[in-house]
Amino acid sequence: MSEHQKETAFLRNVIAFDDSGERHKLEQKIGEAQRDERCVKRTAWLMAFLGGLGLAGLAYGTLFAERFPYGDSWLAFKISCTVGLAALISLVMLACFLIGCRQKLNRLREECRRLIMKVLESRLGQPHASLLREGSLPHLPRHLLVGQAARRSAEVDIEPPIG
Repeated sequence: MSEHQKETAFLRNVIAFDDSGERHKLEQKIGEAQRDERCVKRTAWLMAFLGGLGLAGLAYGTLFAERFPYGDSWLAFKISCTVGLAALISLVMLACFLIGCRQKLNRLREECRRLIMKVLESRLGQPHASLLREGSLPHLPRHLLVGQAARRSAEVDIEPPIG
């Protein structure tokens, strides 16, 4: 599992604590985006395989057949070239579509983070402003600082009063 997939799975698990319609829509959109991405990847592998077959047919004819493009095997030459070119064009278009799917998934993950922050703020209250500064926790990325601040504020609320 890639780091991207692990983070997406984590975000989906965290938003499961919210039971709003927004969460259900977001979860459905993320599922669709992940299915689209998997489908594009599988299709790209198929096109790479077909391109490899076309290249192998072309290489075989070039190396082992006499008068390859002009002799009895001109049909095999045309088919190999057509399959290879079609696979190459398809791979370029699939790569563009895969980039689009990844951008859509990144936008959905950002919406997921916003929903998580909204749920945390509604249940735990606003985080302390001093904990949100980037300098206070330099080893964490900016998007995790807010979660860390919410966790610390929850710890403060849980402690029993002294005295």
